[in-house]
Parts: sequence; structure tokens; C-alpha cells
Amino acid sequence: MKFPEPDLADPIYLKRHGDMPWPKDKFFYLLAANGLFICRNQPFFSSCVPARKGPAEFVNQHAFLTSRYPKIPQPLMEQAVGFFAEVGEKHGAEAALLLAWDTYQERYHLLVPKQRCSVYRLYQGTYPLGVHYELPTRLSDGWSIVGDIHSHVNGAAYASYTDKRDERYQPGLHIVVGRIHQEPPEFHVDAIVDGMRFMIDQTLVFQGYLHRARTSQKCLDQVEIVQVSSFQGYWHNSNRGGGYLEIAGKGDVYTCDDSSDCERNSQSQSRRGVDE
Repeated sequence: MKFPEPDLADPIYLKRHGDMPWPKDKFFYLLAANGLFICRNQPFFSSCVPARKGPAEFVNQHAFLTSRYPKIPQPLMEQAVGFFAEVGEKHGAEAALLLAWDTYQERYHLLVPKQRCSVYRLYQGTYPLGVHYELPTRLSDGWSIVGDIHSHVNGAAYASYTDKRDERYQPGLHIVVGRIHQEPPEFHVDAIVDGMRFMIDQTLVFQGYLHRARTSQKCLDQVEIVQVSSFQGYWHNSNRGGGYLEIAGKGDVYTCDDSSDCERNSQSQSRRGVDE
């Protein structure tokens, strides 16, 4: 189908069917599902080559994301940091939380999935290796996972190579909390959309942060610490390599809300469908 734009010097055809007749123009552009092509009909050949740039009449477009995520309440971020601090101080391990949005009440919930936090024991202490957790397949009606928060313990808050690899096809917010020994700690916020990562100013996502809050034992009971005797064994025994947040299976979920306590999520419904 020819694009109906009379002001274009060179025509553009839209390939909407596999059996589309080949146009007879000497030079034209063809827009297909796999990109834009430059096409020619010459006396000795016909050709179709991926285009390096579009028609001269077009202007460039840059990728962007304008965040309209509701801000995460200050008590939830303080509870998240408190949870990470407890796990980090006791075990030297990273940990993870899920961020769920309740469409009925229009509010966030923090979910604590069952998770295995791996650490490597050294003479000087422990080295955090990663977090493996189960993504819950049953949530309360109207809830959906819109992001995750994970810690880098005393390391910097940034999107590591492994974070970028594992989160590439996980749309939503990805928040990293680092330098847990500091108050306040460091925060890093990204959003993933269609495989592209965008850094977001934390002031656009957080209502604020003052100090960490205490975490109940029920939340901490969701964490299993796994000590690894060698890096070689860790890499060998991991399904996809170490230092990533594995998402699979059916996990029990606890919600950590403004009450500073964790309550078991008892209203479950089917739903569709975090580490250095």
C-alpha cells in the first residue's frame, strides 16, 4: 500500500501483505515489520536494502520516557530499606522486594517473596553473590507487579551488568538500594519499557525518605541464606549464572504496608504476569 503523502519526493510503500505486488517506481522506500528499506528498479536489477536513514523530509526522533508512576509513599521506602538493612547486617546478603499496584485502592504494596540469598564466605567476612526468588503467580484481585527493589548491601546503587541483562525484558520500575551502612543509603531508579532502560530521578518516584523502619520477623522469615564455598561451585550450580534475581514458580507472599508489620496475603487470585 502506498503511503498517501503527496509532498514526499520519494514514495513510501507499506508492506502489509506477504504477496504485495512489487512497485514499479525507479526508487522508493518500503516500510515493513522488520524496518525501513531502500528499493530500486533499474534496467539490470531490482533491489531492496535496509535503509540507514529515512526520507529527507523526515526529522529525527529520540527515545524517551515520561514517568507518570504514582510516588511510592515514604513509609514503604523506609520499610524497604529497613528490610534490606536487617538482611545485610545479619548475613551480608542482598535481598529483594516486589512492588505491586492495587488498582482498586490506587496504592502500592511491598511484597516479600520467598528468596534464597547467596553469600560467599571469606576470612574478612562475607561477599554477597545474588538473590534467587520465586515470583508469585497468585495475587489479590486488582493487584499487578509494577516493579522491584533490591539491595547491593554496602556496594553502590547502580544498574550492574547483570541487572541490565536480567531486567531487559521485565517492564516496570527497577530500584536499587546501596550503601546500606549509610543513612540515608543510596538509591538508583530505572524504568524498562520495550527492552530499553531509562534512568529516572528518584524525586519523581519517591515521596521522600527520612530513616529506615524496623522489619517484622515474618518478613525476615521469607529469606533463606545460602553459603557458597567457592565461586566455581556457585557459577556451576546456577541455572543462568550467578548474581541475578531468578523469577520462577509459585511463592508465598507477605505484604509490608504502612502498619510496619507484614501480613500474609490471604486473598489470592490468578494473575498474569531483581543484584549485582
